[in-house]
Amino acid sequence: MIPERYCKDFYIIPPLILKEISSHPLLNNLFITDIGHFVEATGHTKERKTAINEAILILCEKGKGLVTIEGNRFELQAHEAVFIRPGAAHSYQSDSGDPWTILWCHFAGSFVEMFINRVSRSRPVVHVEGNDLILIRQIFEDIFSFLKKGFSTDTMIYSSSAFHAVLGKLIFGNHHFHPQERDEEGRRVETAIHFMLEKLEGSDSPTLQQLARRTGLSASHFSALFRGRTGFAPYDYYLRLKIQRACRYIESGGMNINQISHRFGYEDPYYFSRLFKKVMGISPAAYKKERASVRGEVIVNNFSINPVE
Repeated sequence: MIPERYCKDFYIIPPLILKEISSHPLLNNLFITDIGHFVEATGHTKERKTAINEAILILCEKGKGLVTIEGNRFELQAHEAVFIRPGAAHSYQSDSGDPWTILWCHFAGSFVEMFINRVSRSRPVVHVEGNDLILIRQIFEDIFSFLKKGFSTDTMIYSSSAFHAVLGKLIFGNHHFHPQERDEEGRRVETAIHFMLEKLEGSDSPTLQQLARRTGLSASHFSALFRGRTGFAPYDYYLRLKIQRACRYIESGGMNINQISHRFGYEDPYYFSRLFKKVMGISPAAYKKERASVRGEVIVNNFSINPVE
């Protein structure tokens, strides 16, 4: 039983509903099974020696508590979140002197493993910045307002889609959880990417040797590390960063293709066009025309203009 004294909101999705939605194409990848908001939860405690199939998120707004996962104990403080993997024996309890206020959710689906694998096994606790916490609380409150209306398929789709954003913010949008910043190798990759961003425009492109020196590694070691972390060779990643920014200039409509080519250090616009097509699948001119069409613009002398109403 969940005591009313500290339960601000909670919803337990019935097994029959879960059975129905678990095969829905918009829900089978990620769906909520239980969700709640406990305020100053004095005496709140739970121990599960038998594994459950859902993952669990506990986000502490205020107060503190103790979380044990497979024998490893973590003190959860205000503005911290912890993830518990499916199948992991665990227990948690609110502090008796400074009881926690928590947002929590159980979730399942085929995407859960991919999310959870981004979380450190040895230290699954992370600080959550104040603005992020405000945003996440708003998303939870929005989910509660929908679930209050009942467990229809549309309600479950909306609620689970909204929770997807919570996971994105905590795991991918939170630099404390970002896998490239959790270890020394990741920080080396981040250093290289920042150097690439500094050198995007102009003809002074960084060499592999320069990037390697920035990270304190040999060229071969750096190249292997960078590819392993990003999925791309350093040059290919750098080229994609260039084309990404070139697309932004094309979108703004302030420069023609030749000007953009020169801005990125390519004197031959045809060579720039070949590189652009290698990344985007179409030429810059075709991309410009396509984007102008989407915005209802026309192309005149290679510039985008708004038609007169």
